[in-house]
Amino acid sequence: MLEASFENRGDSGTLCVITHFGRRVEIECHKNSNQDFKLGGTGISELACYQGVILQLPTEDEPAKFRAFITEENTFEGSANISPEVFRKGDACFVIEYYPLDMEGNKPEWILCKNPINEKYPLFINLFVLDGGGNSVKTYRLSPFTGEHVLIGNDG
Repeated sequence: MLEASFENRGDSGTLCVITHFGRRVEIECHKNSNQDFKLGGTGISELACYQGVILQLPTEDEPAKFRAFITEENTFEGSANISPEVFRKGDACFVIEYYPLDMEGNKPEWILCKNPINEKYPLFINLFVLDGGGNSVKTYRLSPFTGEHVLIGNDG
C-alpha cells in the first residue's frame, strides 16, 4: 500500500515513501532557512490497466516483454518495467500505465505487476521547497512505482 511521509528537521528532513510494491525509499531533503517544505503529489484520475501475459522476463540488456488484452480478440504487445514481484515467463500479469520521472513531453510507459493498483492514481510523490511567496524553488520527485527519484530545480 502506498504511503508517504516527511520528517521535518528544520532546514532538512527525510521524505519516506513505501511504494506500491512495498519498497521503502528514504530521501534526504534540504532547504534554506527562509524556505518551507510542502508534501504533495502529481496524479491523474485514471491509469490504463489491462490483463496480460509475460512473454519474456527482463535481462540485463532488454526490458520485459508482454501481451496485453484489451478484449479477447484485441491485443497489443510491448516492453515494460517489471515490479519486484517474482515472475516466470508465461505468467499472467496486469499491464499498468506508468510515467517515468522525466514525463514532460514523453509518452507513458508500462509496468507489469501481479495485482492491479486499486488506490488513487498518483504519478509522483513530490516534496516542494517553497520560497516566502509560496513559489516552488525546487522539487524532490519520487516514483511510487519504482522508487526512483530526482531533484528538479536548483539545489543551491
